[in-house]
Amino acid sequence: MRSFDIVNRIDLREVDNAVNNTLKEVPRRYDFRDTNIQVNLNKRDQKINLIAGSDRQMETLQAVGHAQIAKNHLAAAIGSP
Repeated sequence: MRSFDIVNRIDLREVDNAVNNTLKEVPRRYDFRDTNIQVNLNKRDQKINLIAGSDRQMETLQAVGHAQIAKNHLAAAIGSP
């Protein structure tokens, strides 16, 4: 009987690009002016940490991050909504 393994590998360079593009976009948005927003990529744990001042800002920050992930064609690999 034949078998095969499915392996899903994420290119961390592309994830890093998405994080950097998110960080570039945030200061241009009016709803993030004069706020302390942080987006960090932990490459060892393969996690993206987001810090925002309010729930509304967090939701918007997640949407911006998801848009950048989708632009880099990573949505299926990461499991973005």
